[in-house]
Amino acid sequence: MDLGESLVAAYMRHVRCCDVVLTNVHLSSVQGELDVVGVRPDKPQRVWLCEVTTHIRGMNNPASRPARQRVKEKVLRASKFAKDVFPQAEHRFEVWSPRVRPGVLVELQAGIDDLGPHDLHVELITNDAYTARIQKLVEKARDNPSTTGEDAFRLLQILTHVQGKLKL
Repeated sequence: MDLGESLVAAYMRHVRCCDVVLTNVHLSSVQGELDVVGVRPDKPQRVWLCEVTTHIRGMNNPASRPARQRVKEKVLRASKFAKDVFPQAEHRFEVWSPRVRPGVLVELQAGIDDLGPHDLHVELITNDAYTARIQKLVEKARDNPSTTGEDAFRLLQILTHVQGKLKL
């Protein structure tokens, strides 16, 4: 599993308190996959469907398929999956990326806006918003000494308990 996806999965489990967290869910009805799916059995049930892109130097915008088109296609595929598999649930779609250049961010938002009046809740979790969510996960890791089987969460646990001062 990609470490960025592991961070988002850990966030779903430890911050959002999802009982079920799935990664790399292959979509049988359409080509593609969902990076992270989190399910919380509230009334109504809530399902988060997440696209995770972890490019350290910033999300790319290849000329062949602009970010605007990619995000629109991914949300529509995820929406079909959500309606088929979780028809009664409240669906939330998220795009997670730690570093997105302003021009690409505009393109991503335009792709979401292109979805029109569909009843879709789509959120971009990028840059400062991404950092804020990971900070919440760091705080949970600091307070939880138990092994969880999630690589990214375990790394945060270790980093928050090292003796001495880290210089990152």
